[in-house]
Amino acid sequence: MKPPRWLGKGTSTPMIPIVLGQIHYLAGSVCEPHNCGHSVHVLYAPAQKRAVAHYQTENGPAQWLGAPNPAEQKLLSELETANSPLQIKLDSHPKLPIIVD
Repeated sequence: MKPPRWLGKGTSTPMIPIVLGQIHYLAGSVCEPHNCGHSVHVLYAPAQKRAVAHYQTENGPAQWLGAPNPAEQKLLSELETANSPLQIKLDSHPKLPIIVD
């Protein structure tokens, strides 16, 4: 799937450093201007020059961008879920980077 047209003009969060296994990522999200029911959660691995994402709409099915592997899919899903283990870590203002097992 191609990224949504509004992605470069959306409202974004700061990127958070996360380590998953041996890979260092930057994680963040972007929502459509004036319509945050449409959002994209992104993982970027600078060393690999690779980005994957999860595009969620309020009424349609979610779609994966960039073919994330199962571990990346889990991490992206946790970024979207309010009470996930990752969100609980983020809410506690941990020392960065966040290490995910």
